[in-house]
Amino acid sequence: MAGLVEFDGLPEGRTRTGQKIHVEISLFGKLPKQPYDMDVLECDDSRMILRSSEQGAGVKSWKHTMVVTPAPGGSRLCDTIEIDAGLLTPAFALWAKYLYGARHKPRQRLLEEGSY
Repeated sequence: MAGLVEFDGLPEGRTRTGQKIHVEISLFGKLPKQPYDMDVLECDDSRMILRSSEQGAGVKSWKHTMVVTPAPGGSRLCDTIEIDAGLLTPAFALWAKYLYGARHKPRQRLLEEGSY
């Protein structure tokens, strides 16, 4: 997944409910940087959920929910994405499917190596 999307201005530290994050993103680190805003609606460690409302870089609304649930032998991460990019929504949906699929391999490798 390295190099698919570059973020400039990500804050350090833990994510928290109510946090407003303004970054600039560049696809592949080659295309011009675009402003992108993320509002953390919920970050609850005990419920193992993160919800955000995002917009920018051609996206009117990108609502993202990540939930971790117990599973046999470990846990399961489930992403739910709702995208509104007007007429470009189908293209952004394909991009999201590719992006979230691509991030699975490096995470799996970290788990196998015990480097998490």
